[in-house]
This record gives sequence, C-alpha cells and structure tokens, in this order.
Amino acid sequence: MCDEDGNLAAEFLCQDGLVYEPISKQCGLPFKIDCIGTGRTKIQEPQPQGNCQRLNGKWSVPDTCDQYIDCTSGVERLVTCQNHLVFDDKTGDCEHPDAANRPGCTAEELYGFTCPNSIGQARYA
Repeated sequence: MCDEDGNLAAEFLCQDGLVYEPISKQCGLPFKIDCIGTGRTKIQEPQPQGNCQRLNGKWSVPDTCDQYIDCTSGVERLVTCQNHLVFDDKTGDCEHPDAANRPGCTAEELYGFTCPNSIGQARYA
C-alpha cells in the first residue's frame, strides 16, 4: 500500500491461494487474474488443510468430471456441477464438457455423443 506521496507505506499479503487484483485492489482466486502476464510470478508456500491444497481455491475431485472441492479459509465444501456441466480446471467454473476440454470429460466420452457426418435432408433428434 502506498501513501499519498507514492512511497511504500505497508505491504499487503493475500491469504493463501488468493492473488492480488490491482484494478479492484482486492484479493481473489487466480482463475481470472493474470499474475504471470503482469510479471508477478512469486506465490507463497501452500498451507494445505484436509482436502484443501491451499486455504483458498477450487480443485477437481479425482476420477469425476462434475465435482470439485471449494475451499474458503481452509473450510472445504464438495460441490457438484448441475445440468451435465463439468468442472473446468482453467476457469474454476462449471462449463459445457467441450468448453472445459478436460481429458475423459468431453461430451463424446461422457455421453457417447457424435456429430452427424452427413449433410442433407436427414433430421436428427
């Protein structure tokens, strides 16, 4: 934090698993905050607790496509995506299977869906 003259007045450290977002001046999950692109590559040591890899964050549950662990201040919560969506490790959100692009979790792999390979008058249900 800087004083009115622009000098460093105090350092602020986000809680484990969160990163500083300079526009809002708040800490948030790293999914939508580009630390690497802005040259901020240092991250504090993880403080795992239970199934939480860090005190704050979201992690997919192994061997599932639609579940993830949501951790807030070290308190874990199991979340299941609704409406045939899958957890996307890159966005931290539940997404359409093909948008998430997770190995083993595409629409083809989960539901046996295939696109029609012919064009014409045929109707598909």
